[in-house]
Amino acid sequence: MVLIRSMFWLAAAYLVVGPNANISGSLTDFGAQAFAGTQEVITNQVNNVNCTTLQCAGAKAVISAGLNSVSIAPVSAAANKDNPNTTTPTDQGGNISAPIPHPRLTRAG
Repeated sequence: MVLIRSMFWLAAAYLVVGPNANISGSLTDFGAQAFAGTQEVITNQVNNVNCTTLQCAGAKAVISAGLNSVSIAPVSAAANKDNPNTTTPTDQGGNISAPIPHPRLTRAG
């Protein structure tokens, strides 16, 4: 019985998702929409604040500048791997290498 139920739900999920579903594209679009909506809400909240001090006005300017400098489209790790301007250390073969940590001091325990 469990096997029949499992086959039913797997078949139902396959029919819902479909063989040609573009899940990664849908998730990217959803992420961009969520980020844009969040950015709009934060911008509205920051603009509603009435500043009476210089510190408040400075904080408001920093937040506004930060919101304007952030890109709306998220960058995937695969796209970042092909970018030559990344700060990830690599060797001559292009393999990602990590620095070897210093050995622990004996007196540290």
